[in-house]
Order: sequence, then structure tokens, then C-alpha cells
Amino acid sequence: MRVPLKEGLLSNVNSSAPHLLGGRCPSCARLNFPAQSVCPYCAADGCETVPLSERGVIEVCTTVINRPPGYEGSLPFGFGVVELPEGIRLISRIADPARAMPGTPAHLVIESLSSDSEGCEVITYAFAPSPAGAAPANTQQSAPSTPHFSPAPSTRHSALRTVYIAGVGIHPFGRFEGKSVVDMGQAAVRMALKEAGKERGGFQAAYCGTVYSGVAAGHKVLTSLGLTGMPIMNVEAGCASGGAALGLAASAIATGRYDCVLVFGMEKMPKGIIRSSFFESWREQGGLAVTPAYFALRAQRLMRDSGVTPEHLAQVSVKNHKNGVHNPYAMFRKEFSVDGVLASPMVCDPLRLYMLCSPNEGAAAVVLSATPPANGGLRVRIAAATLRSHLPGNVLGEHTPLSGLADDDIASPTELAAREAYEAAGFGPQDLSVVELQDTDSARELLSYEELGLCPQGAAGQWIADGRTEMSGALPVNPSGGLLSKGEPLGASGLGQVVELYWQLRGTAGPRQVTDARVALAHTVGRGANASVVILTRA
Repeated sequence: MRVPLKEGLLSNVNSSAPHLLGGRCPSCARLNFPAQSVCPYCAADGCETVPLSERGVIEVCTTVINRPPGYEGSLPFGFGVVELPEGIRLISRIADPARAMPGTPAHLVIESLSSDSEGCEVITYAFAPSPAGAAPANTQQSAPSTPHFSPAPSTRHSALRTVYIAGVGIHPFGRFEGKSVVDMGQAAVRMALKEAGKERGGFQAAYCGTVYSGVAAGHKVLTSLGLTGMPIMNVEAGCASGGAALGLAASAIATGRYDCVLVFGMEKMPKGIIRSSFFESWREQGGLAVTPAYFALRAQRLMRDSGVTPEHLAQVSVKNHKNGVHNPYAMFRKEFSVDGVLASPMVCDPLRLYMLCSPNEGAAAVVLSATPPANGGLRVRIAAATLRSHLPGNVLGEHTPLSGLADDDIASPTELAAREAYEAAGFGPQDLSVVELQDTDSARELLSYEELGLCPQGAAGQWIADGRTEMSGALPVNPSGGLLSKGEPLGASGLGQVVELYWQLRGTAGPRQVTDARVALAHTVGRGANASVVILTRA
């Protein structure tokens, strides 16, 4: 007796002709998978459950080598995107991944995972490359989207107040046995308040960005410092938690609700592959919640669409680790060669170990003020701080769905946040002096070049090859060393970028200093999906 991993995932599982079950919207007629009653595209209710095609075409594919959290099946296994003829793309296990090249016709198969407590065989779905000569499904590729960022006058309302950075603080990123997340938060907060000249009663509200620190984590930090009584808001937005907290705080200053606000972020991450409660348990059990595999599929797509090569991916890692040597707050302060990166262990093709950042521990803090700070030196203001979520349809979006549309012309959360930030600040990509952006993996940095409008669509590989984002290049990116060098404590990573860019704009970044930095951009994106873009400038 066979039972599907999730009820309603498959029909006819004990026959020779099983089917995947999707939902068809009665209003827009789009398909979703797994079948759900509310259409994710138009919000209409009453989707009808329908069988999906048994044949499709493999779009991109990788192989999962290491056991992911919660997975109950065998290793290794294929993981990829399959496009069906009715215009839906699926995340799927791929049988025989060695034969699964982009454009390969594929057909639905059943794979066994384990046995349940009653002795039934637990199964899931996969697609296997079809025999040579099989007719491909009738699918078609859409042209990649082309984000366009033209200079625009600022949409900042004249009544809004200027938001200054009065002080910053940071606890090094790394692994610290014997230190709690509260200890690290304390250190960053103390450092920021000291520079800002603020003590108890000196700020009217606090915003804390964190993901894994538990209930009321921000309250714990400020309680331990005797700094309570004001509103304390704990903010969770995945990798963008720090940026989301900063955006809320900056808005509160700009609109006149508060005159001075403390923002801080902190994390003490579990070791190894991040296990997220975002995924339902059945997805983990079936190997359909493998974060590095999603990263790898995006990298494969970038290689297909933008001419990116493994050498380009390695160059990103080399650049960021070279920058990180000069950052005393970074976890890894060692240079690598391209050959060394390419020789590191494969995680999910094409991503190797040194192309991926390490989840770790750390904290960062920023004090915002409506009045110019009196701490001397150049002043820095927040010109824009935006947060956007995803639009439905991108099967490889950071919201990690199991299905999407056969449509590449869907703006990503990063594109949406960047457009809003550029419009609010009155700057465009051509005005930027320095950028700190999400480099969870090497491909994510290159994808961010394009989504932020730093380079033309399809030119990311050429940009890294030409050295455009080196410290000596036209637009230095991740002078701090990025997440590849610093590691990623989720709640602190975005604010850590802001701390770095504050130092860059004030000319106090030491050996990492970008010459005459005047306008800077910070970018984080991750689970949810959430994307944050912050633009800072000299005041």
C-alpha cells in the first residue's frame, strides 16, 4: 500500500497512472500547485482540483549531496524546475539528474521515501528524463525581464523630516561560545548609544530585528541594560529583518512621531544548513525544502540567462574574502584564489562551499535622530528605506514556492524595493558610490547587480570579470567582505551593512575606505519573501 507524502498531492497512487493534483482558478484560470482553494494570483476563492500533465521539460536542475534537515529519503537526489505544457512550472525532485540537462523532456515518476508506522510505503513525486526521441512538451520560454531604473525626482514629501544617523555599534560576526544573543545585543547597543551621546531616556522607541532569538528578544537586551519604559518593537522579516526594523524607525522619525530611535539586530544562528519553520514538515521530509538547492537553481538560471560561469562565481568569493581581510568584525579574514574556491567541496552544483556564506552570530545597532548629531565629522542621513514582498509567479523566488508561472517577466522583491527607494531618494544606480548587498551565495550577489539596476540585464558575469565591483572598480560592492566573509547572523546582517556604509560615507572605514564615497546603498533579501533597500547619503 502506497500513501502520498501529503494528502491531495497525488491521485491514483496505487495504479500505473498517478497524477499530480493542482488547483485551477475559476476567475483567471491560472494553475497552482499543490492545489489550494484560494488563487495566489488573483485571490479568487473556489479553485477546482484538476490533474496536471504527466510530461514536461526540465528548465534547470541540481543535485542534493548532503542530508538536509528533516529529510527521510536516500542521497543523493536531483532537484529542479520542470515546466508543464499548461503554463505552470514546478519545483520537483529529478530522477537520474546526470541526464537532466536544461530543455530535456521529462515524465512523472513516483519515488519511495520511507515507511510509515503502519508499514505503508510513503511516496513522493519526481520527474525523470524521458527516453531519447521523446517529444518535448509544448512549452515556451519568455524573455527575461529587464528592470529599468531611470533617474527620478524625489517623491519624498516636503513635510518629512531629515533622518540622521547619530551613532552606530557592532559586535563582531562569528561564533562565540559562552556568549548569549543578549550579550552580543548589549555590546552593539552600548557602542551605538555611546557614539550618539544617548543614555536612559535619550531615545523614545526601539526596534529590534531578529529571527531565531525567541519571544521579546529586544526587550531582554534593553531590560538587561536598564533601558525600558519606551515602546520596544520586535521585527521579523527573514534576512531583511534589520532593514525592516530600520525602515520602521526611519519612518517614525521622518513623520515626527519620535525624535530619536534605537534600532538593533542580533542573532545566534544554529550551525549547518539553516532549518526554517517557514517550511511545512512534509516538504522537509520529501526533500523539497533544501535552501542551498534553491540557491543553486537560481545560479543555474543565471548561468543560462546572463552567461555566468563557475569562474565568475569564484571571482565573487575571491573579491569579498579579499575585502574581508581588512574588516576586524568579519568571521573569515583570509584571501582565496579562484582555483582554491573551485577546488572546495561541491554543495549543490554549481555552488561550492566557498561560494556560500556561513550562518553565524553577531549584532549591530544604529541610533537615528531628527536633529544633526554632535559627534563631529561628516553627517550621514537616511535618504530612503524600503521593504517589499514578492509578487506571485516566480517559481525560484525567495518565497520558495512549489510552483509558479511559465513567465520570466515578474518583478522580484529586490526590483520592487529598489525602484521605490530610488524614487524616494531622488537617486539612481548611476549616483551610487558604494554598495553593500546580499551575497548569501556568489550567484545571489551577481543576481543583485541586475535586480538593483547596477548593471544591464544579462551583464552581471561580465561586470565581475571586468573588475567593475572591486575596491578599485567603478562601483565597489561589499567592501566589508559581504556575508561571504562576515557570515550571516540574520537579524544583524542588514544593520551591519548600514554600519559599514555609515563609516564609508564619513571616511572612517580605514583600509576598506572607498574614495570620496557620497551615496551608498544597502540591500538584503530572503525568506518570506522580503527585500530591503536602504539608501544613505552625506547630509
